[in-house]
Amino acid sequence: MAENLLLGQPAPTAPNQAWVGDIACRPLVGGRWCYLATWRDTCSRRVVGWHLDQRMPTELVLTALEQALTLRQPAPGLVTHADPSGQ
Repeated sequence: MAENLLLGQPAPTAPNQAWVGDIACRPLVGGRWCYLATWRDTCSRRVVGWHLDQRMPTELVLTALEQALTLRQPAPGLVTHADPSGQ
């Protein structure tokens, strides 16, 4: 498991310095469920990328991250962190 580079660091002072990822399970109509992966900018607290799927494959998180990178185009040095799922 990789080290959390955000621990002990000062809060970001501008957008696109640090993003945190999360996965949530959401109910759908008819008793079904879906998984929502999000990446959130820690400075602005805005969701910068997201993706829904009926399963939780690795691509769920990667697709959300690719969307965020494409839309926000952060400069080199962006720190990302996501806790391991299912642990």
